[in-house]
Amino acid sequence: MDPYENIPCYQPAGLPPELTHSDDILRAYGDARYALEQLSTLYDDIENENLLIVSFVVREAAMSSQIEGTDVTVSDIVLHNLDDDPEHSATNLRDIREAYNYAEAIRTGFNALDDGRQIDRELLCDLVGVLQPLSDGVLRPPFRREPAR
Repeated sequence: MDPYENIPCYQPAGLPPELTHSDDILRAYGDARYALEQLSTLYDDIENENLLIVSFVVREAAMSSQIEGTDVTVSDIVLHNLDDDPEHSATNLRDIREAYNYAEAIRTGFNALDDGRQIDRELLCDLVGVLQPLSDGVLRPPFRREPAR
């Protein structure tokens, strides 16, 4: 029986996909390995490796927010972490707070995995709570237990 009661849904292609190894892909693979080896060397010399990870997380949060149409920069997120900047408009502050929550959710997820938690429904609900705190007064719908119809 169809797991979704014959409701049409997206069926992704099987895994793993068939790979073709062109010269461009092999060159990109070599470049990526070289960059990772350099990063690994740098990582070994850093006392607090979280400093390296945090910079990637904050940059990812800013870039993801920009994809959604905001005008949030890495500096905005870092400064928000230190203190709210009263010169920002209310809309911009909301965007910055959303990007900050995104970065905080990633950090929370990393910490949960480091603490031995599994990626399960409870962890996902916890991360959604970090992304969308109830402090804005908007009541969130419950986490879905079944696919949307």
